[in-house]
Amino acid sequence: MKQSAAAGNFPSTLGAQETLASEATPNDFFNGAPTGAILAERAQGVVAQFKGPDDSVIQENVFGPALSSLDRGETDTAGAWEQALKLLSELVG
Repeated sequence: MKQSAAAGNFPSTLGAQETLASEATPNDFFNGAPTGAILAERAQGVVAQFKGPDDSVIQENVFGPALSSLDRGETDTAGAWEQALKLLSELVG
């Protein structure tokens, strides 16, 4: 809870989500809605994504460089996607 509060994000653990829901206070920005409780309820339907043993290798060596090129303005989205596919092919091919 402390880490999520410091980062301003929604907590990823079920226990923290339950705490957020139970301590939900109205949020003035959202017209008094108890956003913590609403988000915690919605999170119950989320199914965790399977990550294989090489997930971090792919993130760092395939999508990382392609997204960095996109962020630096060196390519557009189509070019970044093509770069990612090329890097993936080199990595697994």
